Amino acid sequence: ECDVRPSNIIGTGLAGMVSDIYNKSLKPEDVLNPLVENYIELQTEWTHGEKVELLTQVKDVDPNFVIVHIGELLNSEINNNQIILQNDLLELLGQAWELGVEINWSKLYEEEFRLRIALPTYPFEKKRYWIDPAEQQNIINSEETSIKKRSNIAEWFYTPGWMEKEIVDVTKGSTKSWLLFLDNEHIGLALKEKLERDGHRVITVGVGPSYKKISLNEFTICPTEQEDYYQLFNELQKQECLPEEIVHLWNVDNKDLGIETLDTGFYSLISLAKTI
Repeated sequence: ECDVRPSNIIGTGLAGMVSDIYNKSLKPEDVLNPLVENYIELQTEWTHGEKVELLTQVKDVDPNFVIVHIGELLNSEINNNQIILQNDLLELLGQAWELGVEINWSKLYEEEFRLRIALPTYPFEKKRYWIDPAEQQNIINSEETSIKKRSNIAEWFYTPGWMEKEIVDVTKGSTKSWLLFLDNEHIGLALKEKLERDGHRVITVGVGPSYKKISLNEFTICPTEQEDYYQLFNELQKQECLPEEIVHLWNVDNKDLGIETLDTGFYSLISLAKTI
């Protein structure tokens, strides 16, 4: 059934008896009885080197031979490192295929239904499916572009800061529209009075729970509501008094500054910048 002929069998020791069985010179019981009587365990002795050597020798004679090697079984001292399992026959066939032997796979799997596996996982496709790395652009390695650790720990962190400039004198007679975000220390109110004495129009914005128009020049908004900033500037546009100068004083406070001051300070400036 396996299409194994006596001339295809190579072996030593008991292998000759197996060959005689295939030639019908001996009966199977003539070979098995002595083994049972002497309590000899059937094993197959192989080394990978021997398999390759046999394949190389037989390939020169007939590359289509099916090779089955049965080791020296009558030796009671068998090296366990030389023992292989039955599935080594498949490995043997694979090595034969690598050497160019044409294997009749339909005979081996004639009782089974096989499906073709899509590449690249099918192991018997003699094709290369590696992904070639993309060509990397030349990177100029220089001290200016390379990342290095700064030795000065003071240069590890960044903090927001203000750039100091000299106070610019306001020329008398040039009036402007000012928008003041009033603080709780009355600094904004003092500035408002000074600007109004100089003839400027001043619009004040205080902190409140929501947007509210108190008068033409007085509003309150919620510092955390972006929509309130939009409403404020939409109203100023309707009044045709969009500010030329803006002074934000909400973060001016003599009290201890906590995390909540970010809403009236930094985040409020961000919302104001988005609106403008």
